[in-house]
Amino acid sequence: GSMRRAEDEPIAKRIFRVYYAPLLTKWWAKLLVLCLFAAGIAVSAVGITRLTYGQPFTDLAPDGSYLQDVDEVRRETYDTALGTNIAVYFRGLDLSEPDVQGKVLTALGLELASEKVNAS
Repeated sequence: GSMRRAEDEPIAKRIFRVYYAPLLTKWWAKLLVLCLFAAGIAVSAVGITRLTYGQPFTDLAPDGSYLQDVDEVRRETYDTALGTNIAVYFRGLDLSEPDVQGKVLTALGLELASEKVNAS
């Protein structure tokens, strides 16, 4: 018939029906969830104020993380040899024409002259 045995019900559905759903309907559980979200927002707001422009990536990576080594290699190789990498992509342009190349170089010069690019 249409009646299912309790053993046929998936375990996750049974846990949700018996434990999780009743817990979420309690007023204190709703308050707890709201407090956890508020705490997450507060921690994020405080963390954002501690970030500074130009802050080294290594300050953000955990101590002892492989990211510390990756950043060190990047600074010692790429940044030393090339300087700060800037790439400009002009979609849909045929760069074989000299006048287009001149306009691209002019645009790149304007970008490099921007105080937002050279804010260091």
